[in-house]
Amino acid sequence: MKIGMPIDAMREYAALGVHRLVVNLGSERPEQIGPRMAEIATLVA
Repeated sequence: MKIGMPIDAMREYAALGVHRLVVNLGSERPEQIGPRMAEIATLVA
């Protein structure tokens, strides 16, 4: 699966004080939403 934002970029935002990123699933096919949510859950720390 492809992540739209690299994990390193997420860490840079966190270092700047950003605590929330908005996930946009609007363009995902319905059958991809479940796996995508599982992938997103692994990124939440």
